Amino acid sequence: MKTPKFKIRPSNHKRYNFELIIPKEWSETGSRKRAYFETEGEAKAERDKRLSELNKFGSDLASMPTLLRVDAMKAHALIKHIPGATLEKIASEYAERYEAKKKSLPLKEVIAKKLDSMRNLLTPLKPKTVSDAAYHYKLLTLHIPETTSILNVTSEMLLEALKQHHLIQAKNMALKREETLRKHAEKIALREKIRKENKGLPRGQRKKVPHLERRLTELKVKSCASKTIINVHRNWSSLFNFAIDKKMISDNPLKGVLKPKHLTKRIKVLSPEQTMKLLIAAAQYAPEMLPYLVIAVFAGPRRSELMELKYEDIGLESGGIVLDDGITKTASRRRLKMSPNLIAWLRVLIGEKEGWVLPREIAKKFDRVMLWLCEKAGIPREPNFARHGFGSYHYEFHSDPNLTMLELGHSTRKMLDENYRELVTPQDAEAYFNLFPPANLRALLNASPGLPTRLTRKPKLQSPDIKLAA
Repeated sequence: MKTPKFKIRPSNHKRYNFELIIPKEWSETGSRKRAYFETEGEAKAERDKRLSELNKFGSDLASMPTLLRVDAMKAHALIKHIPGATLEKIASEYAERYEAKKKSLPLKEVIAKKLDSMRNLLTPLKPKTVSDAAYHYKLLTLHIPETTSILNVTSEMLLEALKQHHLIQAKNMALKREETLRKHAEKIALREKIRKENKGLPRGQRKKVPHLERRLTELKVKSCASKTIINVHRNWSSLFNFAIDKKMISDNPLKGVLKPKHLTKRIKVLSPEQTMKLLIAAAQYAPEMLPYLVIAVFAGPRRSELMELKYEDIGLESGGIVLDDGITKTASRRRLKMSPNLIAWLRVLIGEKEGWVLPREIAKKFDRVMLWLCEKAGIPREPNFARHGFGSYHYEFHSDPNLTMLELGHSTRKMLDENYRELVTPQDAEAYFNLFPPANLRALLNASPGLPTRLTRKPKLQSPDIKLAA
């Protein structure tokens, strides 16, 4: 091997007197390099050190098998056109992939480990969160074989799986709606037939007319909602992030799959007049529901939180309602500040009551009771109207987004701005928080017969000549 020439010469540098010229063949950077020294002796010492290292390298290279040297030269020829690539980097990446492949498991086993980790967290997740994730993981194995190694799952495979899931969901929804409409039409025809047969018969000999569904699904066939695909994408992504944490894969393949945009629907809230109508109707026909309703419309907790609320958590003197971390969606304790009108309502309603704010027997049939009560009040039944109404009126009344976020338990302002901002007028907001109980509230409560055991509602009939979806 030819001995390299390391030149030492005087330098024009302001601080150093000598420089050592290192040839590009022996430089770490691959280009000619200069090293500066104060004395010639220091420069010679560095030169001798480098020559000694090169002599050792030469002996090591001489002892290297010929096939290995040829292999290294071939490898270098393959990567020399790649900027920044070295044999060491390429070999290191290959070794990482090899180790990941050894740790990699079939999709089925990774899913099982992920679900076990979700069930065994120090802060337990809600059962529905785990069951939703399990369902979404099952969908994944319907489109990608469960024996597939997680290392071999690609972005293209996941994109195709999401597309197929979207098509299957839309088809299932169409079939389900068509079947509902068919049964509904058959039931209408049967009801008419029995009514004709019952004409002129004594009451004891009449056949029973079958009950008609209270709420019929819409006639138009809806496609799979973008929110559904976003939820599936989120749970699948969580699975692959879990695999990254366990060193099974190095990157999340879902990064290359964009989520669809979710367009939120414009929410609808009850006006102050409609809210008062609902509360008066509850006092007249369902007094057991009234404490639940006044807290819902004037404090705005989530339905799941209010379902688990007890009278012991309401502090009329302190002016706050405490939501324990075991019932909140965010698993963090939250205190709701009560408005003066809410305190006035609760002073009349609570008295010496204990236990659940919403009785358990009503909680089991909550949706039916609310539909019946809204019909009695003559108002529309809007989804989540109480929380949406509180958030909208509170935001406008206080003009403090951070305060409204705190009361609603939102972690970001995005939800608030998208759903509650500028939805109501300042005049309506002031009227809303001035809805105090009427002077005759106690009389209405005392005169109320209570919630009937059987809720009778006028069904919304559709004509028998329904056109089914194609």
